Amino acid sequence: VAFCRPVPQAGPDAPNLKARAVCKGNGWLLNGVKQFVTSGKTADMALVFAVTDPGSAKRGISCFIVPTSTPGYRVASVEKKLGQKSSDTCQIAFEDCTVGADAVLGEEGDGYRVALANLSVGRIGIAAQAVGMARSALELARPHAGGAGGLGAATTQPPGVGCAARAGA
Repeated sequence: VAFCRPVPQAGPDAPNLKARAVCKGNGWLLNGVKQFVTSGKTADMALVFAVTDPGSAKRGISCFIVPTSTPGYRVASVEKKLGQKSSDTCQIAFEDCTVGADAVLGEEGDGYRVALANLSVGRIGIAAQAVGMARSALELARPHAGGAGGLGAATTQPPGVGCAARAGA
């Protein structure tokens, strides 16, 4: 599932969303752009956050479940990343993307609450990824750490340890 919340103009600032969803007939018409969408190109479904009531601040944001095959869901660009290449990161454009009334996740106006709940859980996963990457970097660097460092000491020797040992400390 792709998480379509950040926008180019507002970043993670949810109350400043520019994407709009307008009730039209038996469904909703979505228009706007989302930036830094993880799995935006490869996911089958997307959670899309859009303003449904511009006068209600946070309570005017709703969340929609949108199949990525829906006409009007367009991958505008794919970011070129240095790492984390197992998942794509995209800019997604919604251009008259029509979804049914049943696409609203929760109630109309619950989008801000839904977004915060997803971010809380997602941050745990991101932290675990960061620990894994740091551990991998350490393991890759370890074989190279035995070489000469500053002042001829091995880079595995903490700075100042040699001086303290010679001083009898």
